[in-house]
Amino acid sequence: MSPIRRRSWVTTGSRSATSSHPGIRVAIGTTALVSTMGQPVVQQIVVFAEEVFEVSPFWFGMLGSARGLGALLAAPLVIGEMGRMQRSKTQITGHLGYGIALVLFAAAPVFWMGFIGLGLIGCMHLGSASNLNSTVQLQVDDSIRGRVMAIYLMGVLGVSPFANLAMGAAIAYSAPARWWPLPGWWCSAEVYSCT
Repeated sequence: MSPIRRRSWVTTGSRSATSSHPGIRVAIGTTALVSTMGQPVVQQIVVFAEEVFEVSPFWFGMLGSARGLGALLAAPLVIGEMGRMQRSKTQITGHLGYGIALVLFAAAPVFWMGFIGLGLIGCMHLGSASNLNSTVQLQVDDSIRGRVMAIYLMGVLGVSPFANLAMGAAIAYSAPARWWPLPGWWCSAEVYSCT
């Protein structure tokens, strides 16, 4: 494929993703925010296990399984309710719940509170991500759906390396319990863009 055609492909997908469908802009912004604020905190569970909860490797493994267990427990509810609720209400519930669960995990003084927080993160992430993926795919034509989805997924994958580097630097200079709830509050406050 020539560079001109490649640029045209990216331009068409970008225009479709940002100009004609406001819901797609919100979806891209939401995924970018969660990938920037929420995922780096969750990916640092080893720091919480060792420095905050002071648990053994077994309990660290249990902590690592909490998000998946939460998503599994929420799957029947997400499957059943997705068709009944308005997409905006589903997204508001999922996104606000994600932020609150992130605060619960990040501020947890004891293991089980952190475990429950991570489980709720898994629940809310499943509902929010399923809703956003469906919303984006339903708003675009088949001919450009792949392009738009690629741009949408860059909101998830494109910012993660930089966010994780920033989180690593922050961990090196401060204790986790001090400021780590802030990303959760930020995710919760961003819910107004979904309305």
